[in-house]
Amino acid sequence: MKGFYRIYLILTFTICLYTSSFGQIKLNSRYPTAEIIDAVRLQQFHQGLEYQYFYPNIKGHQYFKKALYTTGTISFDGVIYHEVLLNYDILNELVLTPVVREGLTENIILDQARIDWFGLEDLPIFLNIKSDSSSLSPGIYQLLAKQDNVALYRHTKKEVSANLGRPGELLEKFVEVVSYLLDVDGSVHPIKKRKDLEQAFVHRPEVTQYIKDSKIRFKNRQELSRALIDLVNQL
Repeated sequence: MKGFYRIYLILTFTICLYTSSFGQIKLNSRYPTAEIIDAVRLQQFHQGLEYQYFYPNIKGHQYFKKALYTTGTISFDGVIYHEVLLNYDILNELVLTPVVREGLTENIILDQARIDWFGLEDLPIFLNIKSDSSSLSPGIYQLLAKQDNVALYRHTKKEVSANLGRPGELLEKFVEVVSYLLDVDGSVHPIKKRKDLEQAFVHRPEVTQYIKDSKIRFKNRQELSRALIDLVNQL
């Protein structure tokens, strides 16, 4: 009988220790599951300010593609989290995730300094470029293509455009602004027109000739994106 109670006490102690260490966080399949499940890391992931940027009087939304959370993957402090609900506010350049606290769902701003990269559904990966890590200016960029020492990035943001409507009425809407940047041998070139693209490869005559022969329509965003990706992939 003493042996039974000894085993019972050991099991009870073990269960209590496990509960006290991991029971504070309720894991849900919709929320972060790290490669190594670690309650402390999950708590750190969910720390952050509550998101309170809402613009009911402006037409459209401030998010990338959708105003809804989508399933994604994120590297946060070097730990990769899969199947996370994420959204990206490109007006304020903030990455968001929902957290349930005391039965209520809050929208949390993830600490950008601790974000390495993230992905939303099947879109090209978003890199968080930090001041000391790249020739690019700090910010969040999509990596569209990379070959050797040439990389193509896309930066997407939103601005608020205002127009006058009826007398005394101001009509505002979100406008998406997209820019492409080529990093060639460590030198970054914003690509707005054909001359910019030729200048990026000024030391590669065969590439500049290819660009001159091509009929890229720089005002067509989708066509420009495809043409730039094809160009880098062919290098």
